[in-house]
Amino acid sequence: MLNQLSISPSLLVPLVTAALVMVLLFLIGKVPLTYNLHNLLVRWRTTLLTALAFTLVVSLLIIMLAFVNGMARLTEGSGHPENVIVLSDGATDESFSNMTYSDTADVERISGVLSDPQGRPLCSKEVYIIATQQVPAAPGTAA
Repeated sequence: MLNQLSISPSLLVPLVTAALVMVLLFLIGKVPLTYNLHNLLVRWRTTLLTALAFTLVVSLLIIMLAFVNGMARLTEGSGHPENVIVLSDGATDESFSNMTYSDTADVERISGVLSDPQGRPLCSKEVYIIATQQVPAAPGTAA
């Protein structure tokens, strides 16, 4: 029977436990169910705002996850598999990589670097720089 369920067996135990706790609380609860329903109807504005806020947060989360997954799918096939960017050890992207000339001096001699018909290596040593500049304050305003 467990093989026919669409729920993973590892999730079935917490799900059944939560359902049993809810039934147990319903049976021995000191606050009657009619009081809870009456409270929701009397405070309908608070209930409505809570439901709207919850819906808004879940909707924004879904939209952001869809955006991130869409960007990942968009860029996963955009590069050529033979193009490589060499970063310094421990760097996660170009802005945190710091390689000196001596680190990159023999990149073209590494095995696996392709060459053109004249025997020149098909690689380029490029520098990625982030330039920052202070923006002066407008005349008459505090800096």
